[in-house]
Amino acid sequence: LRFLGSDILAAAIGQGAAAALESRLAPDRVPGGRVGRLPLPVGVAVAVISYDLVHSRLHHLGHRWGPGWRVHSVHHSPKRLNWTNAGRFHVVEIVVDSFLEGLVIGQLGLSRDQHVAFQTVRLTYGQLQHCNVDLRSGPLDHVFSTPDLHRWHHSTVYAEGDTNYGAITSIWDKVFGTWFRPADRECSDELGVGRMPDFPTGFAELQRVPLDWSDIKERNA
Repeated sequence: LRFLGSDILAAAIGQGAAAALESRLAPDRVPGGRVGRLPLPVGVAVAVISYDLVHSRLHHLGHRWGPGWRVHSVHHSPKRLNWTNAGRFHVVEIVVDSFLEGLVIGQLGLSRDQHVAFQTVRLTYGQLQHCNVDLRSGPLDHVFSTPDLHRWHHSTVYAEGDTNYGAITSIWDKVFGTWFRPADRECSDELGVGRMPDFPTGFAELQRVPLDWSDIKERNA
């Protein structure tokens, strides 16, 4: 519940900041322009693909850039996946991701129905993506970031975990060469922050991870 509350507050701050910036840059813009004129399913698909491009690059930065990893590692703290992990993030990451999402969606000019449908997809897909189910998705892995595909992202082996960055689709992972799904084996049941088995688990501790990083590294040396 603490993560849910912090996610809602952080998302409101991020999207509110994006809306304020949009209103200053384009005060006369109204909903229903550009993409908003397209059929509902097409508009939602464009929004999903556009958001996933920005999200996947931010996600990639969270793995490749030291300060970014200190924040994003909070999401990798669970040693077992379940649907609640979809909201297990540091507040800073949610604020930044929501801000960028707000800018992207604002630029697209979605209609009201498209916006509602997009938010429904985005807010519910994460639970599916992190659910602990034995599901072989086959060819769908090449289009969507399925639970089977995303499980590799939570591997304790960094070379395996630094892959599959998409939130909803796997399209951009294909484009940028970060798609990973071995055909000859299944992902290990060992999940979590690799090389740091003694990692914080409580809400308050996890929010302090970026500040306590040196102590955490020393504890796991």
